[in-house]
Amino acid sequence: MSLTDLLTLSPLRDTIRRHVDRFVPVCRRSVDAPLHVPSKFPRKDLVGVAFDYAVRIELTHLAPDADGRRWTAEHAVASLSAGERLQGRRLVAAARASIRRGLPAERETRHQLIAGHPARLAQLDAVVRAGSRPTFGAHDGIAETALAEEVVMLLGAADALLQTSALRPLILNPAFGAASRAVGGADADLIAGDMVIEVKTTGKPLVEREHLRQLIGYVALAAASGSPPLAAVAVYLARYGVLKRVPLRADVPWSRYAQLGKWLGEQYVASEAARLALRRRR
Repeated sequence: MSLTDLLTLSPLRDTIRRHVDRFVPVCRRSVDAPLHVPSKFPRKDLVGVAFDYAVRIELTHLAPDADGRRWTAEHAVASLSAGERLQGRRLVAAARASIRRGLPAERETRHQLIAGHPARLAQLDAVVRAGSRPTFGAHDGIAETALAEEVVMLLGAADALLQTSALRPLILNPAFGAASRAVGGADADLIAGDMVIEVKTTGKPLVEREHLRQLIGYVALAAASGSPPLAAVAVYLARYGVLKRVPLRADVPWSRYAQLGKWLGEQYVASEAARLALRRRR
């Protein structure tokens, strides 16, 4: 399980949600904005992961001093068979090399170049996240060109998100040390300044309550790991180009988030035990 699984699939889900909801700030969750990028590519999961990679690469270009971790795709390569491993390494190396060489200054050209890499890297992520075989290649049924085109459109609408390149700290795909490991692994999309941001490619102009729960979970893990206090969470609705910032509750001290982070670790252990007990009964 991961933090997301803990909040959505755990046998203790209802108890965990009720507890986390005490920390969720009240906000207007609907967004008044036109749809800029309709969903066309059939594999919505791949679009989301590919856009996450594209954002990280673009932010690395805009803010070379941004703090970034290894990509999940890089971890995935080690799990591949010998033949697949070589191809996986080439894909990752090509993406990394494009960053090291420097990307074009002209925005549209840069986005076109960037998007081709995430369209392939996203297919490696499933090796780690879902335990599936990679699907990259010319005859796997995935139209990488069409996927890249949708990523280009999403990048073109992403001014509100990309402006966070001016904020510090700027941490790409942050994890929270032992606190993350205590819940089976948890990494957010972005920390920019005093807020943690979740990037969503959903078609709804709405900040879902589940989005806020997940973000509060990240805040709690950050606090439990000893990170400096955050002031807000934010959801970026990529198809609408809207960054919805929601301040944390003023009546909740940072120490209580740290307690919540430790409690989530305890619930992870209890959830794993409950799952094992259910499996034995069957």
